[in-house]
Amino acid sequence: MEGKMKVWVVVATWLSWTVIFGLARFICPLAIHNHTVDAIPSVSFTISRIPDDDKTGYKQLMVDLRNKLASGTTSNGVPVLRTTASKEAKYLLVNIINTGNKEITLGLNVINAYVLAYKVGDNSYFFNDPTELKDAQTYLFKDTKQNTIKMTGSYDSLKAQGGDRETMDIGIGQLDSHIYTLHKSTALKDIAKPLVCIIQMVSEAARFKYIEKKIIDEVEGGFTPKLDVISRENNWGGLSEGIENADKNGKFKTTVRLQNEDSSAKVISKVDEIIVEMGVLLYVKKKSYIPSFEQTIFGIGNLILNQINLLPRL
Repeated sequence: MEGKMKVWVVVATWLSWTVIFGLARFICPLAIHNHTVDAIPSVSFTISRIPDDDKTGYKQLMVDLRNKLASGTTSNGVPVLRTTASKEAKYLLVNIINTGNKEITLGLNVINAYVLAYKVGDNSYFFNDPTELKDAQTYLFKDTKQNTIKMTGSYDSLKAQGGDRETMDIGIGQLDSHIYTLHKSTALKDIAKPLVCIIQMVSEAARFKYIEKKIIDEVEGGFTPKLDVISRENNWGGLSEGIENADKNGKFKTTVRLQNEDSSAKVISKVDEIIVEMGVLLYVKKKSYIPSFEQTIFGIGNLILNQINLLPRL
C-alpha cells in the first residue's frame, strides 16, 4: 500500500510540474504576442514640395494606408474594412512631416477610417465624439497631454468654425502649410480648415481612388473640391452597400445618386459604373433577398404550371 502511495505521489508531482511548465510555455509566447499587438500600426508621408517626389510619396501613403485598413476580405476586388475590432486593435496612426520638419500624427479608426485625434509635439487633440472619445483617449497618444476639441469632426461641425470644404482648396502645398498652423494654434477658427484638408487628403482619399487621383493630378497647386468630390464623400456608405450587396450581375439593390464636376446628376446602379473609383469599402452586412408579394405569387404560379406540365397526358 505504501509503495502504491509513493507511486501516486510521484505521478501527482510529475503532473503538477507538467501543467505548470506546460502552461508557462503557452502563456509566455502569448504575453509576447500581446505586447506586439499593443503597438499601434502606422504609415507615414514626408512632404518635399518636389512634385514628382510628392506624387510618389503620396501614392505610397495611399497604398500603405489601404493595406493597413483592410480586413483581408474584398468585394469585387476592393478591400473591405473590418466589421469590428477589439478596443486596443481599433486604431491606426498616420504620420505626416512637412518641409519644415514639423510632424503631425493622426489617429484613425480602422472600422471606418475616421480621423479621431491628432498629435503635435507633446500635446494631442481629440474630436468630441461621444461614441469614440473615451476609448480613443484610453489607447491613443497616452504619453501626451490629451485635450478635447469642441468639435465632433463631422463636416457640419467643422464648417460651423469656418472649415467649409466647398470653398477651400486642398492639396500637398495646402497640407504643408496647415501642419504649421496646427503647431502654432489651437483656436477652433484656426484649426477647422487644416482639419478639413487633412480629413479629405487622408480618410476620403483612402476611401476613393477618384479623390486620390485629383490630388495627385493637382500636386503643384491644389484644387477646390466640387460636387463630384463632395457627393462621393457623402455617399461612401451607400456605395459600399451597393457594391457589397449587388446581385450576380452587379446590379445595385438601391441606386446611388452622385454628381459630376459640372453639377449634373450621375446615378450609379451597377458595380462596374463606380468600382474603379473606390479605394476601400465600409463593411456592410449582407442583406437577405426578400421577394415582393407580386414576385412570390408569380413564382408560385410558375411552379404550379410546371407541375401541371409534368402530369401524364390523357
